[in-house]
Formats: sequence, structure tokens, C-alpha cells
Amino acid sequence: ALVSISIVPILSIFLDVTMNGFGGDSDLRSMSYFYNPSVEISATVMAGFLFLPAIFFSLIYNKLSLLNTLFSALVLFCIMRLGSRTLILIILTMVFIGFIFSDNSLKKLIFKIFSAFFFIFLISYLINFSYYFEDRVGDSEYGIATAGGRLTKWKESFDYIFIYPFGWDLSLVGYAHNVYLDIARAGGVIPLVAFILFCLNKCITLINDIKSIKNNEIKIISICILVVYFLVSMVEPLFDGFIYYFSTYMFIVGVIRNYTSKCFVRN
Repeated sequence: ALVSISIVPILSIFLDVTMNGFGGDSDLRSMSYFYNPSVEISATVMAGFLFLPAIFFSLIYNKLSLLNTLFSALVLFCIMRLGSRTLILIILTMVFIGFIFSDNSLKKLIFKIFSAFFFIFLISYLINFSYYFEDRVGDSEYGIATAGGRLTKWKESFDYIFIYPFGWDLSLVGYAHNVYLDIARAGGVIPLVAFILFCLNKCITLINDIKSIKNNEIKIISICILVVYFLVSMVEPLFDGFIYYFSTYMFIVGVIRNYTSKCFVRN
């Protein structure tokens, strides 16, 4: 599931680079699906297909197989073409989680430290290399310091919860780029509270399930799935633009739940 969700976007990005070069045919980050060139998809939506595959970066300290290495390189290449700051954040977080939860023997610890520094340096270099990040890193209005302009949207949306407890029109702020604030906009306080309670319940259940997993690689991937969902839900309009991601996430959570339930039965 982690790989399959990204096949179409990766093919589309490589086709776009093949036809128009890495810089594209304009300053726009958008591109077309390879099976339907007449339909143009924004880079933000395209990047959503790579949120879960980015989890493979957490395994760089364990089995660095050729397949994992090539796939991770493909994902990194696509990120640079899309200019996705969210994916950069996810990759750095995955590298950190892999560092924390992988084997702690002395040799592997040294390898972890050098690997972490290497990936941080590599991503920093590629960000400077890719001009798609030029106006998305240091810009005073839409740069990293303002979370891509999201801070203003978050503040205004949070204020509107108290002004409009039953929701408000999309035209006031637009998408809040936060699933909880977007739910408050669309449905009001009651759906917001219900969804928060639902998320807390599922989060606690998933954490307990992860604790029971013996295989370290599966445990790391499960932790990363939980963390990636939290990161994405805080910075993107999940139900308005990334429903396919949420659906895949819920499917994988179900697989983890089923896997750990069988482990309990055996024990």
C-alpha cells in the first residue's frame, strides 16, 4: 500500500521532467497525470501521494536494501521537483524516528549519526539547488517562518470557532490547512470535539498495538504512520484535498490492528 499509492505520481513527475526538463515549462509547480495530460494537478495534491512512501526513510539504519535505496532516491527526486516543504519535514522526522528506535549497538550508533548528518546536509543542499523552493523558504509571507502562510489562517480560524461555533463560510479564510480547524469551519464545534475524541481513542489504541509488535522494522513503520498522519493533519486540508491519503492511512491502521490482534491470540 505504501508503494502502490505513489506509482502514478512518480510516473507523472518523471514524464513531466522528461518532456519539459527538471525546471518544467514555466514557473508553476503543477503538472499533468501521465495517463491524462489534459488534466493538470497541483504540486500540493501530487505531493500528498508521497506522504506515506516517505516512511521508508526511517529504515535507512536497518536494512538498506537496493530496492529501498532506489525507491527512497525516487521519492527524494520527486520532492525536489514538487518543492514540497511538508515532505521535507516528514523525511527529516522519519530519519529522526529511525535514529531513535533502531538498534543501539556502537557500530550502528556511529552509522546512525553519520547517516542523519548526511541526509540533513543532502536535503539542505537539494533545497538550495531546486529553485522550486526559492520563494517557499525565506519569503516573509509564505516562507518557513510563517509555515507557508498557514499561521495567519490558523489564528483567524481559531478565532472564528468562538465567533461562529456552528461553522463559517469558506470565503472568510479559505482552507485552514489543519484538519481540526477545517472540521470546525465545515461543521462547527460539536463535530470538532467528536473528531478529537475519536482521534484520541484511535491514537491510544494504536500506541498500545505498536507496543506489542516484536519485529523492530514493523514497529518503526507503525510509529511513523502514526506520526505522519499527525503531521499531515496539522498542515493540510485532509478531507478537502487528501481524502485518498486518509483512506490509505485508515486501511494501514486496520492492517496493524489485525496484525497485533493475531499476535495477542497466539500469546
